[in-house]
Amino acid sequence: MSELLTYWFGALSSESKTAYSLLGVGIALLGYGWTIYRTWLGRSAPNPMSWVGFGLLTGVGALVQHETGAGVGAWTMDVTALACFLQGGASLLWKPGGWHWSDFERKDYAAVAAGAICTLVYLFSAKLSLAPTASAVLATVADLLLYYPAIRTSWRFPRSENAFGYAMQSAKNAPAIAALDTYAPATWLYPMMLLVMNAAMIAYFMARRVFVSVEQEGLNKARAA
Repeated sequence: MSELLTYWFGALSSESKTAYSLLGVGIALLGYGWTIYRTWLGRSAPNPMSWVGFGLLTGVGALVQHETGAGVGAWTMDVTALACFLQGGASLLWKPGGWHWSDFERKDYAAVAAGAICTLVYLFSAKLSLAPTASAVLATVADLLLYYPAIRTSWRFPRSENAFGYAMQSAKNAPAIAALDTYAPATWLYPMMLLVMNAAMIAYFMARRVFVSVEQEGLNKARAA
């Protein structure tokens, strides 16, 4: 994959790389801005556990990219890390009726713990003799676990997550990958996973919305209250 990406994008000029990176940042801001706006309106209530964990792991991914020479290609990951924390905070503050301890399961806490552990492992990676690639792989695997809370919540409340936001968070990674200065698993693995997994989440939300009507979702919310 590294050779293929280098073949496709390696010859791009620095100006083109910067343009692709700014495109990725713009798409990310559009997606997160819309998701946070919908949260403020009370139309969306993303699982804050997922988003805090995403922020931790995306932060690790961004640091690894900077460490391994991703250059301007890391800008999208920088913005994503910050936006994930903002989205998690927005959901905690603005969900109608607020969040309750009963809304979360042990697996939700385990998912956030995985993100925190991954962050700590990266911070001490030099002492642990871990290569940047190992940190990238660890962040990627842990991030996959963090999709569980959103998957669980959306099973009963498929309209609680914003599909448009996930679409933007998938799309932003295509130009971000093109903007990378170097192509190695440490730089492209994490954004590639985000591109694929966010697209898969959209398909999941759409499928659940077919099987769970608006009325049924309202009854589920009433029972959970």
